[in-house]
Amino acid sequence: MLFKFLSVAIVVGFCANLNAETVNEFPIEVNQAIIDVYGGLKWHDKRLLEFLKTDIGFVAPQVWSNLSENGVDRLLVIFSIEPRETPNQNHVPLIGGVILKKIGSKWVVESESKILGWGGKHNEIGHVSLVRVGNEKYGVEITESDEVRGFESFSTRIFIPINQELKLALEIGVGGPEGDGPCENKNFPSQSLSVNYIPVPNSDFFDISSSVAYNEGDCENNVRRETQTFYHLHNGKYSPE
Repeated sequence: MLFKFLSVAIVVGFCANLNAETVNEFPIEVNQAIIDVYGGLKWHDKRLLEFLKTDIGFVAPQVWSNLSENGVDRLLVIFSIEPRETPNQNHVPLIGGVILKKIGSKWVVESESKILGWGGKHNEIGHVSLVRVGNEKYGVEITESDEVRGFESFSTRIFIPINQELKLALEIGVGGPEGDGPCENKNFPSQSLSVNYIPVPNSDFFDISSSVAYNEGDCENNVRRETQTFYHLHNGKYSPE
């Protein structure tokens, strides 16, 4: 079967690391998203106890970006949720997200998740994209990378809309030594992780293909690995084919 590959949509987003006191600096539609999802900048919910050991979270937009496709405008907003109004800058934040669709002059919630999970290290979210994951279906892709003592790791999480809620459907992670730190001057080839979305006949959601290139082992005993994996959606989760 011949598939048409649809590359990941890379959108130009505006990133902010702002606290709740700077709400006036947010665009009007981002302020609306805060109200629509959390009711305001201070959110009370018992679900927060599992993550923050308190049922009060302070909400702040961290990333927002637009995507215009087939004449329809959408807006993705990713929020941080902190146990205090002034967050610690060297930690892993809890994050949530929403996709808004513009109908006429109004922005309407298309899908959302008050808690997506944890963000990245050092109070970072990662690279966030609003992506088309199916026929008139849009989701969120979050890619993170990290380097620690010559070991480089990558991960990608893909959230898809299920009954208007953004659900984690696929998480891919890989890592290995790179030519820095303890492995300096080893001239290891660069490592990478990328995904593509593949339209499927008679399916609401696309299949996904991942391409991974990484260095397996340590500085002295290293093997180059390159793999491609195809995933199909089963009961809300992507599984290898």
